[in-house]
Amino acid sequence: MKVVNLFSGSKGNSTLVQFGSHNLLIDAGKNMKQINLALLEYDLTLEDISMILVTHRHSDHISSIPVIRNNYPKIKYVMNDNIFNEMEEKYTANELKWKFNKEECLFINERKNGNIINITPFDLQHDVYCIGYLIEEHSSGESLVFISDNGKLYDKDIINLITNKTYYMIESNHDRTLQVLDSKRDPRLKKRVLGSWGHTNNYDAITLAIRLVEGNTKSICFHHLSEECNNHNLAKAVHDNVLEFRCKKTQFKDVKMQYAYQDKSTVL
Repeated sequence: MKVVNLFSGSKGNSTLVQFGSHNLLIDAGKNMKQINLALLEYDLTLEDISMILVTHRHSDHISSIPVIRNNYPKIKYVMNDNIFNEMEEKYTANELKWKFNKEECLFINERKNGNIINITPFDLQHDVYCIGYLIEEHSSGESLVFISDNGKLYDKDIINLITNKTYYMIESNHDRTLQVLDSKRDPRLKKRVLGSWGHTNNYDAITLAIRLVEGNTKSICFHHLSEECNNHNLAKAVHDNVLEFRCKKTQFKDVKMQYAYQDKSTVL
């Protein structure tokens, strides 16, 4: 399994997952041309993508899906009924072209077992309906846990489901102090982001990672970093210090820790 974060952040999100000769994307929040240019770096185009897994309806995750749908009709879209209905409502309300029908989608409310991979969705806490994905490849035994926009992850059954996997993508959106002190930020936005149904802060991101990482874990990519209220150095400093004072550095000694860029690929 190969996992590449193509884009990350409020300007657009998309992640490539490769397994054998098969390729899928998680989200498509950049325009179609940008996604194709990013894929070319890996000798691919959207013509080579079989599925796009959708996490939720926010524009930075789905903005190019209607255009991709019209240009690459063989691609299937993985989501559940709640996300489909919210996307349909969003595009209808904005008088944008929404020509999807449910036959083009693979609706997934529980684990789906395939010949090559298994896909299991799990609920996240965000201000719109949002799901994460566990993708398990049969041949290699490797797995990816993709945690998109998320306030808090409390559910013990979900934690048990996604513990000790090979690769993780975990949101580490903001530093709480910078978020609170940002005088230019709308107070309503601050309240949304800081809430348990908003976005994950740096401290909570590494705390979640501590709960998940075990011996099978090879790599973590912390993604969706805020341009205004976070940066790579700050997120890494918080994470390193938390691991230090909680005496967890040994747990992560063989784990590759990375931080996604807005417009630059990150290979897990």
